[in-house]
Order: sequence, then C-alpha cells, then structure tokens
Amino acid sequence: MANCDNNPWKKNAWGKTEKKADEPIVSFVDVMSEEYIEGMGNQEKLEEERYMKQLEQMFGDTSTSDEQFTLNTEGMTDEEVALALQRHFDREADVARAVASSSSVHFAPDRYHPKTMQETDSEDEDDDALRQAATDMLYAKLDAENASESRLRPEGPSTSRTKHDTGVSGRRNADKTFNDRNSLPTGDMVGDKINNKVFNKLMAFGKSEAKRQMRHKDKEEKATMDTSVDSDTRLLLLKWINQGVFDSVDGIIATGKESAVLHAAQDSATSYAIKNPRGVLKIWAEREFMNLSRMAKHGLPCPQPVKVRRNVLVMSFLGDDGLAAPRLKNVEWEFFTDEERRSVYDQVQTIMCRMYKECLLVHADLSEFNLLLTPDNKVHVIDVSQAMDLSHPRSLQFLTRDIQNVIAFFTKIGVPNLPTYVQLFNLITDLEMVEDHDLLVQVEQFSEENRSADLRHDKSRPADMELKKYNEEKKANRGISPARDYN
Repeated sequence: MANCDNNPWKKNAWGKTEKKADEPIVSFVDVMSEEYIEGMGNQEKLEEERYMKQLEQMFGDTSTSDEQFTLNTEGMTDEEVALALQRHFDREADVARAVASSSSVHFAPDRYHPKTMQETDSEDEDDDALRQAATDMLYAKLDAENASESRLRPEGPSTSRTKHDTGVSGRRNADKTFNDRNSLPTGDMVGDKINNKVFNKLMAFGKSEAKRQMRHKDKEEKATMDTSVDSDTRLLLLKWINQGVFDSVDGIIATGKESAVLHAAQDSATSYAIKNPRGVLKIWAEREFMNLSRMAKHGLPCPQPVKVRRNVLVMSFLGDDGLAAPRLKNVEWEFFTDEERRSVYDQVQTIMCRMYKECLLVHADLSEFNLLLTPDNKVHVIDVSQAMDLSHPRSLQFLTRDIQNVIAFFTKIGVPNLPTYVQLFNLITDLEMVEDHDLLVQVEQFSEENRSADLRHDKSRPADMELKKYNEEKKANRGISPARDYN
C-alpha cells in the first residue's frame, strides 16, 4: 500500500508550520565506507560552526544593556531556540551577579546541555576507581589485624579472602552467636572471633538446651493445666449434683501428670474424691473402678467406689475435715515410735497378702506414693488402675518389684526386723524361693517353667481370657436360679 502522506509541510510543537526535512536515501555500502563517514564528520563540523556564528550574531554584546532582547529564530528548530533562550538567561544572571559583587564575570556551566556518552563513561570510571581504592584500604587494614593468623591461610600467590578464611569466618560466627542464632547468654561479643569448631558446639548445645527447656515446660504445664477440669467433666459433675450423688465440689486435692483429684461433699457429713484421668482413655477410670470394687468386696482398706462415667470416677474421701490423708512419703516419721512404724509396715504387708490371695490382684505400682495414712494410723491403698490379675504372665515380676519398693522404703525410715525380699515373696505367694539366689532370676525361671498351654493361649488372646474369667466369676456368684425348675 502506497504512502499517502505526501504533504511536505508539518506543524511543530509551537504550532508553526515548517517544511519537512528531506531524508537522504543511503545504501548500506555507502554507510560502511570510510569516505561517507568522513563526509558526515565534516558536515557536522560545518553545522556546529554555523550554529556558533548564529549565536554570536544573536547576542552580540550583552553586558548590562537594558534594551529589550530580541531573538532571530529564522531557520532554527525548536530545540535550538530553547537552548539559545536558556543560554541568554544564564548569561544575564551571571552578569548581574558579577556586577553586584564588583568582581570578574564567571559564566555558569552548561547545566541544561545533555552529557555525552564519553563524559558519562568517564564519571563511572572515576566512581569505580574510588570504590576499588576504598576496598583495597579495608582489606589492607584487615590483613594488618590478622597478621598473626596468616600461617593458617593456604599457601600460594593468591591473596583473595573467601568465606573459609579463619578471620572472616571467626567474625561471622561471633556475629551469629551474638545476634539471633543462639538463645544462650553470651554477653558482648562485638569484635570477637569464634572458630568453626566452637561455634558448631555452641549451636548444638543451644538446640539441645532449647529442647530440654521445652520438655520441662511441657511437663510442668501437663502437671498443672486444666485444674478446673474440662467442660465435659463440669457438665457431668453438675448432672451428678442434680441427681443427689453429692451436693458440692469444693476444689482440687491433688494434681499430677495422670489425673486431677477433686473434693466433693454431701450434707457436710460425707466426703468424696473425684478422680479425673486426663489425656488417657476412659478405660483407666473403668479399670480402677473395677479393681476398687473387687478390693472393697473383700474388705481391703481402700477408697470405696461410688460411680464412674467416661473418664470421671467418684470414690470415698480418705481424710479428716476436708484434709486429704498424707502419703507415706510425706509423713513425718521422726514423731513415730518403733512400734508404730512396725505397725504401719505390718498393715502394708497384710494388704499385699490379701490382694494376692483374696482379690487375686497384684498392685504393680505399690510404693510409699500410693499408700495413705489416715489420722487413726490406718493404711489405705490407692491408685489401682494398673493392678493386674494373677493370670497375667508377668504378675510375679511386678509383685517382686512391689516387694523391693516396700522393703526399701521401710528400711529407710528405720523399721527394725524387716523380712528379706525372698521371705516376703514366699509369705505372699506360698511358694518356696531360695534365699541364696537372686529373687528376680528365680521368678523368671519359675514363670518360664510353669507357664502352661492355657497361659500361653490366654496371653495370645487376652480378650477371650477376660471374658472367660468374667463368666466364671458371674456363674460362681449367681448360684442356683429360682426359675431353673420352670425353664
């Protein structure tokens, strides 16, 4: 399609109509020739001379004349007119300052003339040279400070400093340790150096210390959190209050990592302990209720179970005037006589024997922490959720551990004439272990030799074993049904 714009005139930015410049058509061969380039240079030189002559004709003598300035713009482009006006205004300002100061005239630099590429490159080279000089001075200073460490640098003609340099890495490690990379209190380490070996050990110790503190914090929070129990437990307690199980819940008796024990009262005469196992399955509350029921049925001194629902267990309160009975661990034994201490031990021994022979149970966690002493010097056993039936394949091993805990405690508080581990074990189980050999080794051997096929079957199918025991106990307690003759 042909170009229809054949008008030789155009309007400039000032609204004037001027003739378009004819652009010569030049071939690529002419452009690459030396003669053409030389001709272009001569033409630019002639145009520059013509431009300077026009400026001299326009301005002439412009000292301090008050005559009105006129500018002949004929044949000039818009850019040339603007530059000419700016030069004139700069010249007048310089002349005015020179007259005011009665000194020689200094013309202002050409601030509005764009810099050439050569001038820009020159300034960039100066800046680069200045930065390089500053960098050289800095490394020269660092080399002087670290002259004593020069023997640790790799040999060779190279003088470059990398991150593996001992001085650089030492300062970097000190900066990381002092700032945010480590929670350890290090003090002011500005200007100090830490080698990589020490820094790595500090980092490893800081991480392990942070983990230890986190575990300690979690343990404290687990032991004290939820002292007011959760919302589900509060609703359950309110329901039991409405049912008349008890009248009020006063507060916390004790807290631990496994449960929280609350005090409840009814008619200011009867007290209850409410155990709320936290973070464990409700099976623990149900197991404790079942074991307490079995022990209470045979008349053992223990809390009397009242009610269980989900993970909340209500049982009788052991104490006086709202004060819980202390554990044997917390009793002040220096105020007890030898006979009183012996009496306390005899009660514990009786509890262990009756649990084994009558209730067919082994406590499995019996110690001074799970035995309470009431104001009338009667011993009661608590925390039986982990107690196990004698059918458990390792019941004798757990009984051995209970015996060791009990004998060790009463030996510490000075009870005289205590039996040995073997003597107490034989008294409880009616077995005949030998005194001269280790009790635990004998128990292990006895369990291995006397483990019948039924025990192996029960161990592999514990649910079937529990159901069988339940049916046997139910059948033994039910007796003969009065409706048997009519069925």
